[in-house]
Amino acid sequence: MSLPNGAGSRLAYAATKGRKQCIVAGGQEGPECDSVSRPAFSPDGKHLVYAASAGKGHCMVVDGREGKAYDALGRLTFSPDGQRLAYPARRGDKWLVVVDGQEGKSYDAVDVDSRAFSPDGRRVAYAARRGKKWLAAVDGQEGPEYDAVTNIIFSPDSRRVAYWAGKGTVWVESEDRPGTGEFRILKNVLVVDGQESKEHSSIERATLCFSADSQHVACAAYDKDQGECALVDGQEGPRHGGIHWSKIVFSPIGARRLYVAVSQKHNGTYAVVLDGQQAKPYDYIGGSYMDSPAFSPDGRRVAYEARRGKAWLVVVDDQETPEYDSFPLDSNPTFDGPDGLHFLALRDSRVLLVEVPKLPQAK
Repeated sequence: MSLPNGAGSRLAYAATKGRKQCIVAGGQEGPECDSVSRPAFSPDGKHLVYAASAGKGHCMVVDGREGKAYDALGRLTFSPDGQRLAYPARRGDKWLVVVDGQEGKSYDAVDVDSRAFSPDGRRVAYAARRGKKWLAAVDGQEGPEYDAVTNIIFSPDSRRVAYWAGKGTVWVESEDRPGTGEFRILKNVLVVDGQESKEHSSIERATLCFSADSQHVACAAYDKDQGECALVDGQEGPRHGGIHWSKIVFSPIGARRLYVAVSQKHNGTYAVVLDGQQAKPYDYIGGSYMDSPAFSPDGRRVAYEARRGKAWLVVVDDQETPEYDSFPLDSNPTFDGPDGLHFLALRDSRVLLVEVPKLPQAK
């Protein structure tokens, strides 16, 4: 069953009639097929899409209109504005990506998880394999070949493209099952606007991100015997035992950046590094993965939860709150505008709502 965003008056679902299936949308039955997929509405709720199978073919049905038949179909992706649609399709032993009904080049494989539209919906990119090599296809133009390509992202202004790539492979045998194993990538590189970075032992592909103004790109990189660092615009920052959650955060406005450095992998101290400057260390810096540490909406302030010994506290612009017993699981201090803050804390088995309507001026 599918409900469109912001269009609760429309409802679509798959139904079975004897040996056939159909999509029912707005109370109207669609054509009967051998099988149908779960229907999906576009983000704006204006378009309904599903995959249908009849005989030996599979086609995508968009607003009741059947597309070309293929031997297999992959997961569909809408552009952010809901106006464009892309999906992988197989014809024989070759895969291609169909964008707005137009077929792209044929490849031996397409990575469905790497497919992405730009924020403005005008551009599309995906990773594809030809033989044993992978490449990034951006707006139909192929990039260099690598042993692996994934995590293709566009900048907020849709003008820039970055992705992770792997170079070289080695067979690693399983310790538990002799005679079995897997090929592993030897070196990682970051490709930004077609330019390849220095090779690293590992680049945390999930940390790859652009700044809000699209001028900077960052990720966490690791090299054996050197530790982990923030890689910003190809430039390496200070080395640490690790970067907490291997996550780098840009401010919502401008290009300030922060991450949590760990002094060593085991029993190390934690410290926020803001714009290259390391703050006071603590025994641990907590909060949820998605929202901690947090920038204020204007990017001027930073807040996070920290532990010193057995006591917990909130740190705002290097200034500490009173100590608490703990914080609720996955809680985070939340900014109320540029200068206000609230958070939940635990003390003496009680849950406290702490509100600071006007924060002191940052040091």
